[in-house]
Amino acid sequence: MVVMRFCARCGRENVPLINNLCINCYIALHPELVSLPKRIEVPVCKRCGKLLFKGKLLALNEEAVEKLIIKHIKTQNLTKEKFEIVFDSEDLLRNKEADAHITVYGFINDVLLKVKRSTRLFLKEKTCDICAKLAGGYHEAILQLRGISEEKFNELKLFVAERLSHFSNDPLARIVDIKYSKHGLDFLIGSQRAARKIAEELSRKFNTKYKLSTKLVGRDKSGRPKHRYTYCVRVQNSSEN
Repeated sequence: MVVMRFCARCGRENVPLINNLCINCYIALHPELVSLPKRIEVPVCKRCGKLLFKGKLLALNEEAVEKLIIKHIKTQNLTKEKFEIVFDSEDLLRNKEADAHITVYGFINDVLLKVKRSTRLFLKEKTCDICAKLAGGYHEAILQLRGISEEKFNELKLFVAERLSHFSNDPLARIVDIKYSKHGLDFLIGSQRAARKIAEELSRKFNTKYKLSTKLVGRDKSGRPKHRYTYCVRVQNSSEN
């Protein structure tokens, strides 16, 4: 209950009280209100540059780092909490570490408290599960380009790489390997969905159709069959739009 009288610790008068203490004294005597580690590691994949957070890969930006910091904050007896976090993201990326200053707003009864804390952020390079998987040669699809001259190899490599960059929500949408032969190019692509979309785009680009074939490559943990998909786009004697 809030009572307007003097603080039993510092003697301040006419201020909101919590258990006979003013807000400043109550915060000073209750460090457990807000706690967080003095050091927080920011795990970043050294291959893809994404932030590892709760089993997901997030773009490394201020919003993602703030989510990570909030996960480490522990509060006690506060309600309607809000967080204000300040840190230098450029400093973190440049020096691999940076100070972070956190202000937690919350209520005890009807009294609003403002509690400040600080921590030190450290970038920790790791390899995410997706990158480890792809580094081991994992690929769901093969995109075959046939009937093309060697002069077009670089152009098509750039095209496929550029199109894959648009699949930001699909961490498997990457080129695992490129194989060259007298018949053309084979792109080993981590994501079957991305490979199919690019095959469709190339078919429109060269006014042709792609052929799809599948191969059983194993079974998952539940026993369901796993297939590898091959999309073959033949551009010989076709004209670009």
